[in-house]
Amino acid sequence: MNLQARKSARTRQRILDATLDCLIERGYARTSTNDIVARAGVSRGAMLHHFPSRNELFVAAIEHISRGQLDRFRDAVTNLPEAPAARIDQAIELVWESFSQPAYAAILELGIAARHEPELAEGLRSAARRFEQEVAEVLRDLFASAGVTEQLLDLGQLLVNWLMHGMALSRLIDDRPDQQQTGLEVIRTLARQALASPELLSNDG
Repeated sequence: MNLQARKSARTRQRILDATLDCLIERGYARTSTNDIVARAGVSRGAMLHHFPSRNELFVAAIEHISRGQLDRFRDAVTNLPEAPAARIDQAIELVWESFSQPAYAAILELGIAARHEPELAEGLRSAARRFEQEVAEVLRDLFASAGVTEQLLDLGQLLVNWLMHGMALSRLIDDRPDQQQTGLEVIRTLARQALASPELLSNDG
C-alpha cells in the first residue's frame, strides 16, 4: 500500500471511529454529518469522498462495529480452557462482553432507525448475518474436538443470541449487576445441559 492509500485508509478509519463515538454519545437522531466531520477532524469533502451519502456512512459504520467485535472475540477465544464445560462458560462470557460494550448501543440506535430506512435495514441484516456466520465458524473450531455437532452449535448460538439480545435490551432499563449475572448463569446452565444432552436442542423430536 502506497503512502496515499495509507493516508486514505487512515482518514476512512477516523471517520468510522467518529461515527461510532457520535452514535454512542448522541444517538442516531441527534448525530449529524457535521458532528462526525468535526469529531473526525476531516473536511466534509473528505467524508463525501469515502461516503457519498449518510446511509452509506452508517452502513459502513455497522460493518466497522461488527468487524471490531469479531476481531476481539477471535483474539479472546485463543485463551479458553480445554474442558468443554469450562470452555462453554468462558465463550458465553465473551459473547456477553460484545453485547455489553458501548458499541452495542450504537447497533441498537441503528436498528431502531432501520425500521424506516430500507438501505440501513439491509446493511444491518447483512452485517448481522456475516457476524453470526463467522462467530459460528469460530465456535465450530472451538468445540469440534468435544464432539459437538454443527446442528447443536447452530441451535445453541441462536438461543444464546436471542437471550442475550433480550438481556442487553433489559439492561437499558434495569442495569443491576445481579440481574445480569443471574441471566448469564441461566444461559450457562442451558448450554451445559445441551452439551450433556444434545437431544434437548434437537429438531428431530
